[in-house]
Amino acid sequence: MNFIRSILVLSIVFFLSNCSYEKEKIEILSSEWQYTLGGPNDEYDSIKEANFQTIPPDQLGSLDGLVEGGIGYIWLKKEFSWQGDQTNSKLFSISPGRMAWADLTYVNGQIIGKSGDYPPHAWSAWNSIRNYTIAKGILKENETNTIFIKLYIENEGFIYGDTLLGDSTEVESFLFPSRFINTYLNAFVAFVFLIMTMYHLLIYFKRKKDVENWYYSLSVFFYALYCTNFFSDYFYRYLGISYLLYQQIIIFLSSGMMYFMGRFFSKFFKMPILNVVKYTYFVSLMIPSLIAFLLPDYGTLKAYRGILSIFQFLPTLVYIIFCVVKGLIKKDADAKAMVFGLIPLFIVTCHDVSLVIFNIQGAIFLAGLGVPAFMASIMFILASKFVQVQNETDDLNANLEKKVEERTAEVTQKMEEVQSLKVQQDGDYFLTSLIETPLSTNFNKSKLVKTEFYINQKKKFTFRKKTAELGGDLCVTGNLRFGDGKDRWVSFFNGDAMGKSMQGAGGAIVGGTAINNILSRSAKNNRILNITPMEWVENTYSELDSIFKTFNGSMVLSCVFGLLNERSGEMYYFNAEHPWSVVYRDGKASFIENELSLRKLGSESEFDFEVKKYKLLPGDVLLVGSDGRDDINLGEIGERNLNEDEKLFLRLVEEGKADISKIAQLIEFQGELTDDLSLMRIGFQEDYAVESMDEQSEEISIDSAQEAIRTGNKTKAKFILDTIWDKDKTNIPVLKLLIKTCFEDKKYGDTIDRINEFHKINSESHLFWFEKSVCHKQLQNYDAAKQAGEVCRRYQPDRVANLINLADSYRMLGDEESARRILRDAIDREPGNQAATKLAKILSLS
Repeated sequence: MNFIRSILVLSIVFFLSNCSYEKEKIEILSSEWQYTLGGPNDEYDSIKEANFQTIPPDQLGSLDGLVEGGIGYIWLKKEFSWQGDQTNSKLFSISPGRMAWADLTYVNGQIIGKSGDYPPHAWSAWNSIRNYTIAKGILKENETNTIFIKLYIENEGFIYGDTLLGDSTEVESFLFPSRFINTYLNAFVAFVFLIMTMYHLLIYFKRKKDVENWYYSLSVFFYALYCTNFFSDYFYRYLGISYLLYQQIIIFLSSGMMYFMGRFFSKFFKMPILNVVKYTYFVSLMIPSLIAFLLPDYGTLKAYRGILSIFQFLPTLVYIIFCVVKGLIKKDADAKAMVFGLIPLFIVTCHDVSLVIFNIQGAIFLAGLGVPAFMASIMFILASKFVQVQNETDDLNANLEKKVEERTAEVTQKMEEVQSLKVQQDGDYFLTSLIETPLSTNFNKSKLVKTEFYINQKKKFTFRKKTAELGGDLCVTGNLRFGDGKDRWVSFFNGDAMGKSMQGAGGAIVGGTAINNILSRSAKNNRILNITPMEWVENTYSELDSIFKTFNGSMVLSCVFGLLNERSGEMYYFNAEHPWSVVYRDGKASFIENELSLRKLGSESEFDFEVKKYKLLPGDVLLVGSDGRDDINLGEIGERNLNEDEKLFLRLVEEGKADISKIAQLIEFQGELTDDLSLMRIGFQEDYAVESMDEQSEEISIDSAQEAIRTGNKTKAKFILDTIWDKDKTNIPVLKLLIKTCFEDKKYGDTIDRINEFHKINSESHLFWFEKSVCHKQLQNYDAAKQAGEVCRRYQPDRVANLINLADSYRMLGDEESARRILRDAIDREPGNQAATKLAKILSLS
């Protein structure tokens, strides 16, 4: 900050020193400038008698307008009287002011100095203050003296400022503040910044993770080179390049400086930049440089320089302000310190760019003040950070043991926090699994088509000593009836939601809820649908796809979904980008699909939806599974070698003989599972083929059904009884036998349906109320179980089994008083009944 204060003090001194002249020592030559046009070969003797014209004051800043085409030579003339004394030992100097491009200055016909170069190696001593010492004897006392200046102009030419004459020491002292800001300061800054470049490069190479030092060193290096533009007339003869090329390089250096400064701020304030933004930023800053290099001459470059400057400086300035403001919002101490350097930078940048844009002549460029102040503020901040790191290192070395103990305590605390968070996370997992698990429902009741699931979710966890799993795989089956209702259809669904753990589980919950809702709606109250199975599959796809599309691609699901006629084997289904389905027939496994025909649910598909058809034969097994069956890591521990053989699953099906448990074991034996694994096995008429049985066959009789029951073939018996009942809804003996078969086979839903049909025909019958109550209780329909049990109690008050079942139904409904009352009645009727004794203990009945 001392550096900044010094600069401000010098600036104040400079401006105050320009408020008045010491008239006793320095004389202002106030006569007007005159001009005449000249040529490259003109000499003083050939031009001194030429006709000179007075230059209007407002024309002094644009002398190129006096020369045709803006390129050429112009002679300037000023006459003055001098009442000085050259008899003493003092030397006198004359300062014509600031000029561009190159000049050769005469006083009374004698050359007193030159700046810049004429063509063919023209070089502009741009904006530099001329001050030439006059040899003794040249000035004429009490006579008219004449200043002649041969000035080369190339699309830019000016002379402004007061013409001063006086003691050399006094004139030089008076001009020093202006020279300091215009020239000396920039030279000093360039030198200091080169040292800063080496210093910060050294820090970077010693500690490469502090990338901000790299970008800062490059930005100050480019600025150091840029500063040479303000004192190039001291060394240009050693460069060997044209002034146009030099100015093009200066513009390139400006772009480079701003680019690296922007990168510095992004690293310093830890604001990541996307690669596309980074490259766009780089290109946007390099475009002005490229344009500058393509411009043919200095005049064109000068005309467009203001616009190029805006595109060079404005993006980075805006970004710097953004970074600092964001740092201030975050209460970053470094951002507060940087504001002190940013304010003068912003002021001088706007000032200098405005001078270029509005072509203001004669003003002093202040970049030599503001930019170094800003760079210095950054340097102090970086130095402070470096010292802070060193102090922390020294402190760490001095208190290592204590630091280790503190760190150990911190790590222990963090581990406890992590463990606490893990417990919370596992709790979330557990609750989610409680929602997801019941959605995998195997509600298929068909005796002709057996369905089995195997689900192994990848995410395993333990919550309060309970082990559970979570993932995106799901299996669902159910039954539907269509048309005349004679044939039962088995619906099946195997899905895999996108994502791992919670994301996959979310998709599975959405899919499972939707599927179960559709099946429940379609099968409610033994409903018979009045559309074709194919239409139902198509409608179901549309409903599921529209549900997942509401998530705009963030949740998609692959699946196989279809309907299978339990009698004919006719199957309608679709495969939404799921692994191909497999049929196991006569000991051989094969795919029933061979190409992709539909994208995942919830994603756009280039395919037209079409319901697929397939026919299973008696004894066939259909196997459907998620991609976990193929995504197996075959490599050793620590290696990743994913299985790419899609036919591996076929071989495992054949080896496991379509046994779903054995297939799952064989898959796990191959290597590590990398994804959730779910398998669904659909066995079609494996015990008894009924497709060829004619409804008029002699086998379709109650006697053959009873024989099938006696021999243990309940599948055949139930099919025969269903067939007879569907043909004759008045055949009560068949209905009674069908109720008995379903009840003994624990098909509680079917039993209730058949009992309801029986009571519809025989509304006053006392039969089957107990069985109906038991079925409702098993299905957790406790209120219906209570009602059926009360009817049975009215018809058969001595039936102890019904009293016990009824008491338990009341208990499940929370009416323990009624439960105890009814249970006492049962115990009174049969004191040694074990079921009654067990229930009495539960009810604390003494």
